[in-house]
Amino acid sequence: MIQQAMLDYQQIDGELARIERELKKSEVYQKRKQYKALRQEYEEKLIKLDAKASELKTQLAQAKSQITKINSVIDEYTNAMKEVQDADELNYLSKKLDDQLKLLSTVEKDVRAILQSGEEISKLFDEINSKLPAIVKAYASTTEEFNALTEEKKPQVLKLKKQLAELEKSLDPKLFDLYKRVAATQKLPVFVPLQDGNRCGGCRMDMPTAVVEAEMQKHGGTMRCEHCGRIIYLVD
Repeated sequence: MIQQAMLDYQQIDGELARIERELKKSEVYQKRKQYKALRQEYEEKLIKLDAKASELKTQLAQAKSQITKINSVIDEYTNAMKEVQDADELNYLSKKLDDQLKLLSTVEKDVRAILQSGEEISKLFDEINSKLPAIVKAYASTTEEFNALTEEKKPQVLKLKKQLAELEKSLDPKLFDLYKRVAATQKLPVFVPLQDGNRCGGCRMDMPTAVVEAEMQKHGGTMRCEHCGRIIYLVD
């Protein structure tokens, strides 16, 4: 049979869980949660924008360096063409010069695209930075309100925790360990009474009577519900 102290422990533990649920359902907690998520979202966006800005800066530097080299080659071909008399060589240099001019046009187009992307990133930076301070302030304010609400519940929580600590001294270690393991994956209550001879008092599902009787006898008045996993116990 199950200990009454274990059931008392479960009841108080359930009361603590109820208080925690109420705190998390409170309007201030929900607002705090929203502001926290929004702040995190904006901060992550800033990090990504900063990385993108650094990438564009590198690309711009590389493009400018490439333009310098291309212009140097263009000057070289232009000067060479002034000295050339042979038509074939002149045509050859002219073709090379055209290739460089086309390449220069492509790189300059890339530079314009990089600069445009930079302007867009700058606008996004300004937009986020204009909103972020208000969000941070709202998060701090709702956190303060939630902490105050938590403080109001603190005396009650401490009282219940003290009662749990006292009860724990008298609990069967194996039973208490089982309670903790099931409670980690199952909503309270963990221990529920057997109802109508073959029904779980938690999920209300029926089980074969023969199975229930055999399991109860095997485990000294308790058994695991085959549907929800709770621990069912016989009621005196």
